[in-house]
Amino acid sequence: MGRAVACALGELSASCVHILERDERRAQSLSHDLNSMGITAQCITPEQAQRELSQWHGVVNCSPIGHINHPGCPIDTAGLGAQHWVFDAVYIPAHTELLKAAQQAGAKTLSGVDLFVFQGVDAFRFFTHDRIATEQIDPHVIPLRTHYIEQLVSPSAQSKP
Repeated sequence: MGRAVACALGELSASCVHILERDERRAQSLSHDLNSMGITAQCITPEQAQRELSQWHGVVNCSPIGHINHPGCPIDTAGLGAQHWVFDAVYIPAHTELLKAAQQAGAKTLSGVDLFVFQGVDAFRFFTHDRIATEQIDPHVIPLRTHYIEQLVSPSAQSKP
């Protein structure tokens, strides 16, 4: 997931993709691959992330940290502000610690639930070979997203290990 998101950020003209990865070998490999594709990327430490966060436009979490089985926050969020956007690929829970901190700081947020729903919509379109018109699918996307958010935020979902 992280590799695909990093490539997409580069294609969307991110000036630099900063990679914070616990496995240094994986981080170096991703950085090398992105740079060879013409996407500026560099590996950083948690300390560097904390110092530089205020200068970034956005933050993406593609790690399991924040998931119901891996609670916590992947970064120190003290530098987050209204100038940031934050995407957390984790969707259980729908509102991770990272997203809650970002919202409290006034940042724009995008939940992993959106990734989950729109991957499903795209897969449906792929497997039906676009035989079903977009106009028939689109009205169902927001209710589907709302349904999953409600299910993932319910007290019973929060207590599942």
